[in-house]
Amino acid sequence: MNVVEESSLKWPDSYERTRVRDRKTANSWRKTMRQSVELLATELKRMGATEVLITYNVLDKARQDPGVSVWFSRTPTGNYEWQDALGIDNPAPTIAEIDAAFKKRALPHHPDKNLPGADPELFKQLNLHRAAAIAWVRGDDKKELEFCIPCDKYEEQRWNITAIRLAIAAFRSLDRVGIPGMLERSFRGFRAALPAQASSEVKHEPVGA
Repeated sequence: MNVVEESSLKWPDSYERTRVRDRKTANSWRKTMRQSVELLATELKRMGATEVLITYNVLDKARQDPGVSVWFSRTPTGNYEWQDALGIDNPAPTIAEIDAAFKKRALPHHPDKNLPGADPELFKQLNLHRAAAIAWVRGDDKKELEFCIPCDKYEEQRWNITAIRLAIAAFRSLDRVGIPGMLERSFRGFRAALPAQASSEVKHEPVGA
């Protein structure tokens, strides 16, 4: 896993900011900034992140705005299950072939047709497999830094980093205690686009592969 830190906060447009008067302290979180970053990197690796960009301000800007945003990509899970689900032998099918295979397997389960033995849930799954197959053909299945978890609730950056780490650990724990797919569903809500004006200024690279 590659982790890069950037000395300029890249806050996702879709997330609101915490008002200055509402920022909190977390004095019980005693780790240093560097320790907090390294622990976050460990948690991201456990979660399956492959590329990570941690952005935050420095110097005077950090005092005014201690927010942190963590941008990352994850190893796709079940990316090739579409072959078996749709019954496609060709590893590089055309979109027409994908559509034909989808219709053959999905139509008997279409929720609007009320056919005997129809399974609406299976229809939904086949739709997802169709989308995954098309993404594979178009090369859209390898998006970079498509997720972002930001936090500016606390007065210090190290506390915001810790909050993000604990949130990720909590999501992972839901999967461990037997709520399947919760981690995947949770991260759908963290999809965001990296701001176009993001600079390439690299401050530090704490973690290699």
